[in-house]
Amino acid sequence: MVHLIFDDFNSNKYNFSNIFENVTQGNRVELFSTSDKETVDKTIDDLFWKLGFNPTTKGTTYLKKAISIASDDLSLLYDNKKLLSLVSNEFNGEFKAVRSAIDNSINSMYRYSSDDKIKIVFKDNYDGRKPSTKYFIALCVNYSNEKNNKETANMIYFE
Repeated sequence: MVHLIFDDFNSNKYNFSNIFENVTQGNRVELFSTSDKETVDKTIDDLFWKLGFNPTTKGTTYLKKAISIASDDLSLLYDNKKLLSLVSNEFNGEFKAVRSAIDNSINSMYRYSSDDKIKIVFKDNYDGRKPSTKYFIALCVNYSNEKNNKETANMIYFE
């Protein structure tokens, strides 16, 4: 798969020969606007700041990437193992280490944040229990989609 990222979809600076070459070779081509990616990343950063995540930990970095990937492909919300495998491949890390770091980051946030604070951020989507990795990623994707006026798939998981 080839990802082509453009700064502005309205510009005439596309390299159509590159796009055509990749399509004729059978590669799947996806076009992304950096402004969309930056908006999602900023929304996630704001969310993590509100919830009190430590931005310097590996777990927070991995979690942000997992949310970003899941925002692009909502079907990954159903397959947590595949999602975390993509994140571990992105950072050249071991799957278990990535999963553990994400779990530790979520647990640390939950330990130091109040349920009321989490409820205020996620509103009715949060049911008051300690969030699992899968549930928390789904909450964050839903939050990001609502903030960015995207169509929300209502994929909140209750394990």
